[in-house]
Amino acid sequence: SKFIDAIKSIKENTSIIYTLPTGIGGNEENIDVLEHTTGMAVGENIHYYYMPINSGPILSTNTVLGNFNSKKDIFLETLLNTFTHQEINFVDILSAELSYVSRILRHYSGIASVLEVCKFSSGNNIDHHILDNIYKDLYLDEISNGLHDLRIIQSSLHGSNPLVYLVNGTIKSIESYIKNLIDKVRYILKKRNLKASKTRISISWTLDTNEMRGDKIDVFALLESRLRDYIGEVERKGANSLDTYPSDKTTISIACSKNDYNLLTQNNNFESIIIKANPICEVV
Repeated sequence: SKFIDAIKSIKENTSIIYTLPTGIGGNEENIDVLEHTTGMAVGENIHYYYMPINSGPILSTNTVLGNFNSKKDIFLETLLNTFTHQEINFVDILSAELSYVSRILRHYSGIASVLEVCKFSSGNNIDHHILDNIYKDLYLDEISNGLHDLRIIQSSLHGSNPLVYLVNGTIKSIESYIKNLIDKVRYILKKRNLKASKTRISISWTLDTNEMRGDKIDVFALLESRLRDYIGEVERKGANSLDTYPSDKTTISIACSKNDYNLLTQNNNFESIIIKANPICEVV
């Protein structure tokens, strides 16, 4: 694995900071691999830290850093402060795992709850003010951002208990949002008497193709594939290709992030129908 390749040549007194989510108990395997590969003991002549990083807007006033023996490292604290600008709390590794799982679930289970409630607005003329301000600018880009973390947490859980149901339900709700979005497209076709052969779909979603997690790229591909089942002409639009060209077909543009929506409205020269990929799939 890449982890083994990365630790093969490390020397004594090296500090390793693992920044990918592991779920509950996942760092035990990392430590076993680290000690077996290097022949050194964690906590004695090599140091292991766990500090998972999420690229989404999960707000926290401090950074939790898991350490094998919870011992505070002044040099490391100073170094990390220059990047995080937050208080560094040194805790044992299990506490760091539980803290991160708690933050992920608190954030994304809240999103899942909103998505489930908004399903009842499908096909109805629902006022967009039902959404709290915090969710009005919640787009597919953020909705899908935590899938990797949630699946890692899911793989670390076993048996049947409320936590397992919560994680599984949150993942299922986020994944099923694609169906709701496609149902909105079908509703628009029916309501406006549009023929699929005379309609094209433009998906506007600016993605980082080098992102390590790859959640959004997978969701993008799924959305594109499902749309092609109903509409023959589906095109991808990124930040550098948002110009709309004249066509005899009606264009339905799907804005998958706030930034893409702003770019779309600036370049909507041919009055395409715009769908905000937010919880109620708002049509503009």
